[in-house]
Amino acid sequence: LETRRVRPSEITAVTFTNQAAAEMRERVVRETGKRSAGRMMTIGTFHAVCLDFLKAQGREFFLAGEAELRELAEQALDECGQTMSAKEFLEQVSRQKSGIADAQTGQAYDRYEQLKAEKKLYDFDDLLLCTADLIESGNVQPGWEKSFRYLLVDEFQDINRLQYEIVKMLALPENNLFIVGDDDQSIYRFRGAKPELMLG
Repeated sequence: LETRRVRPSEITAVTFTNQAAAEMRERVVRETGKRSAGRMMTIGTFHAVCLDFLKAQGREFFLAGEAELRELAEQALDECGQTMSAKEFLEQVSRQKSGIADAQTGQAYDRYEQLKAEKKLYDFDDLLLCTADLIESGNVQPGWEKSFRYLLVDEFQDINRLQYEIVKMLALPENNLFIVGDDDQSIYRFRGAKPELMLG
């Protein structure tokens, strides 16, 4: 912002918690003395950044709440005669969408996704999956990449494979990518975080 005179609207910073994102925004305002810089930069979690991206692309959907997802999960499990709890099922669905191989959801997964689609509902994992699918398909509005010309990712040791693929897509074609991470501080391995992706 100060040395290279990059427009704030061309910078996206990604972190893992809303609190960290808010602190980043406060620092930008404090260091630059410009509230507009903090407003114009895209700063947020992976899910928040993907949510804004999908809305900007004109995707129509509703982000489902926990209670709503649990109700759909219970319906899908009941209809498919599966006995696991809705909580366990939703954890398995999330692991499956994140590319973790040990997820076992059976037929209920397809029914659950069908029920969500009927109501135009997304869960948090859908935000990432749909962002990746949209960019991969090339069915995006011209100029979408402008806000990702300079991409900064914090806590990189905690990204999973899907998030890693999204970072690669967003960073193209200029690859102005800056990451911060420490493989000794990974805390999300149970969610599929792969610190070794920092070497990719």
